[in-house]
Amino acid sequence: MNKKGFTLVELISVITVLGLISLLTIPAVGRIIKDNREKAASVNVDTILNAAYDYAQQCQMYGKDTDSPMYNMYKECCEPERNCLPEEAEESTEKITYGDLVRVGLVKDTMKNPNTSLRYSDNLKIKITYYKKLPSKLPANSKLFGNYLFEISEE
Repeated sequence: MNKKGFTLVELISVITVLGLISLLTIPAVGRIIKDNREKAASVNVDTILNAAYDYAQQCQMYGKDTDSPMYNMYKECCEPERNCLPEEAEESTEKITYGDLVRVGLVKDTMKNPNTSLRYSDNLKIKITYYKKLPSKLPANSKLFGNYLFEISEE
């Protein structure tokens, strides 16, 4: 007997097997993509908060020293009525913005939120709070540096 081609049963069997394989793999791939987006968002938050800490430290160091070559970069953040790091008083707070970090080159202005694929706004606020007694639980999107809590704020 000379056969040319596949029977209907063989084709249905192959299609069924391919359907089962896709049923098993598509949810796993979706989970992997979601997990990687969450990790990327966490890394971005960590990068922004570390840059904010560096900015606050450098602002304190160079912002008021007019003889420093770094003064021009940091003079805007240290206007007389503004400090980058809050006073060491009970829960005092200061704010800086993502735009401040971009302006001095601590983060790139092309950084995107992996959950929305949109660039972070220059107006994104980073709230810095000094605590004499540290909170027992840290808020989401925050990091502790000594007694200073750096937190990305929606305000």
